[in-house]
Amino acid sequence: MGSKNKHEKYNIINPEFPNVLLIGNSVMNGYKNIVIPGLKVKMNVDYWLTTKQNIF
Repeated sequence: MGSKNKHEKYNIINPEFPNVLLIGNSVMNGYKNIVIPGLKVKMNVDYWLTTKQNIF
């Protein structure tokens, strides 16, 4: 049974920036393309999408 989680390869753009990981579901998938470009001017951003409701 394969995982339904989606993760893109992490690239450190600026080693002086803090690293941020956004974790979310389909809602985050809908707004990540708007939010991440704005965050990338001050931090290295990666994200993890999951279909599970209780990941912790």
